[in-house]
Amino acid sequence: MARVLVTGASGFIGTALAPRLAAAGHTPRLLFRRRPAAAPPGDVVEGDLAEPATLAAAVAGSDAVVHLGAATSSGRLDPAVAYRVNVGGASALIAAARAAGCPRIVVMSTQHVHLPRPGLYGVTKRVADRLFLASGLDVTILRPSLVYGPGARGVFVKLAGLVRRLPVIPVIGPGTWHLRPVFLDDLIDVVVATLARRDVAGRTYDVGGPDRVTYNEFLAAICAALGRRCRRVRLPIGVSFVLASVLERVLANPPLTVDNVHGATLEAPCDLRAIQRDFGPRLTPLGEGLRRTFEAAA
Repeated sequence: MARVLVTGASGFIGTALAPRLAAAGHTPRLLFRRRPAAAPPGDVVEGDLAEPATLAAAVAGSDAVVHLGAATSSGRLDPAVAYRVNVGGASALIAAARAAGCPRIVVMSTQHVHLPRPGLYGVTKRVADRLFLASGLDVTILRPSLVYGPGARGVFVKLAGLVRRLPVIPVIGPGTWHLRPVFLDDLIDVVVATLARRDVAGRTYDVGGPDRVTYNEFLAAICAALGRRCRRVRLPIGVSFVLASVLERVLANPPLTVDNVHGATLEAPCDLRAIQRDFGPRLTPLGEGLRRTFEAAA
């Protein structure tokens, strides 16, 4: 089987992916900026997407790369950092893969690239996707909707924490925009399957769950899974932009960012026809996935 380098190995998806790669017979090579205290399942290599010189050694000897690492909209996002990590990191990873003779890259992108007016995260990931597809390498791009499941970090973990703690849940705008929340295990299944499918190189896939719900309906489903009432308060879009700007200036990890507000004003399509045609994945119903999520955390 393959030696697979995973960037963003310490993140929400990366921590779930490593053991699944090992279970599938692959040898995970996990890219960390600093060596973790607890040994994860796989070989740890140190490197940084923002430091191109560190990537050559990380990619060397790998048969494939799963690129999860990114500067995301889940916290305060500095433009210089976003371009250095998301765009510069993509260029550096492509160069390192070419030099190492590692042709296969599975890229985790975002639904934000579909938005007509994306925020900083969406803009930089859109540029990165184009670089990967033009690289001449065997690249497949996955663009998930909001990913939920058990874990310690990420957008969903933050949202579920707010639902648990707050007596009233703030909602940006009317909360009527749609999403297809995808269960973490299902997304990992797609990543592992994609590694085995060289015939899907050069293609991009939206990845989402079977339930197309409004944001209000998603919150109600989380509340139902937690067994609590779902009391919401609507924040007007203009007020939300101002509040997010202030929070980004004063907090290192704000609960609301400008990119979050952008995402709540426009709707990405998340078209599942291509992924269903080429992979036919099992997609967990939202209620079942949330139940399993909170049972795992209990």
